[in-house]
Order: sequence, then structure tokens, then C-alpha cells
Amino acid sequence: MLLGKGNRIEPRMLGNVELVDGKWLVRNGLNRGDKVIVTGLQRIRPGMEVHVIDRGADR
Repeated sequence: MLLGKGNRIEPRMLGNVELVDGKWLVRNGLNRGDKVIVTGLQRIRPGMEVHVIDRGADR
């Protein structure tokens, strides 16, 4: 799931994904600047508006 316009949840299929040295490598399906939701997935649904807490790319 990604964060779309207006802080709304947007589902997107990601392709060619693998785990490399403990980090996920996504080879297609993402664009520069996309924000991927990594926690709380059990509480969200496509189209929901959410409050964003940006933890950065290093976590």
C-alpha cells in the first residue's frame, strides 16, 4: 500500500521484489517520491484518509 494524493491509501502491485541483506529491494512498481506504508497495514483500507508520521528511509 502507498500513500496517495490527499493522504489517501492507494493499493499498488509491486513486481520483482526480493530481500537483500535484510532490506527489501523493489525493482518495479514504484516511482521516485512514492511513500510506502510499512506499519499498521491491518488497520488501513484502500481510499482511507490517514495521518502521516514520516519516519524516514533509514528505519
